[in-house]
Amino acid sequence: MNGQFRAFEVRRNDPQTIAVVGDIDVHSVLLARREGEALLCEMEKACEVDLIDLGQAGSVVMSMLLCWMRLANAKSVELSIVNAPQRFSELCRASGLDRVLFGKRR
Repeated sequence: MNGQFRAFEVRRNDPQTIAVVGDIDVHSVLLARREGEALLCEMEKACEVDLIDLGQAGSVVMSMLLCWMRLANAKSVELSIVNAPQRFSELCRASGLDRVLFGKRR
């Protein structure tokens, strides 16, 4: 990003966990999505996306997570999303995506 300040980080915490940290908005979501997809491509059977340190998040984060789910499905990787902040969980529930994002997946 040419030395610009980044308000977010997408990182691998351990062999099966991707952490999303900070604020993701319309200006940063594409980069965050690409970084997460690159990490997801390294996963073999299962991946947990940890949102405990997610800051500002709206519908763009829901879209990003749905893209990650689609990639995981194509790679036969079981993806689970954990530790979503309450406000983000409520937004997902209001949009009807809570079961898709946080429900059990096979």
